[in-house]
Amino acid sequence: MTRPPSSFTEALLKSNNIRHERVLNLVEEIYLSEGLIAQGDIDTQSEQYRWLHDVVIVNMISMGLLEQIILEHSGTDDDSRTINIIVRDIATRLMSNPTPFPCRR
Repeated sequence: MTRPPSSFTEALLKSNNIRHERVLNLVEEIYLSEGLIAQGDIDTQSEQYRWLHDVVIVNMISMGLLEQIILEHSGTDDDSRTINIIVRDIATRLMSNPTPFPCRR
């Protein structure tokens, strides 16, 4: 049986969601200014926009995983080392599986 999230956990999740939205908005602005996507892509959530969104999310997840092992699992016991290796491997796999930017048809 899982416990309901504490108010601290809820606040942390809300903070992460706000951070993800802020980063996504900043990246969207850069892509818009460089002409890689148009406002219509954002409005309709085109294939190009979904690609951009997925890349931001994968990067945020990977960075979060790496931050966790740095902050919480930096001990020297075998379990900490195992956790570090597994989390780094997951982050590396997420980051090394690039999908090319979709061409317009």
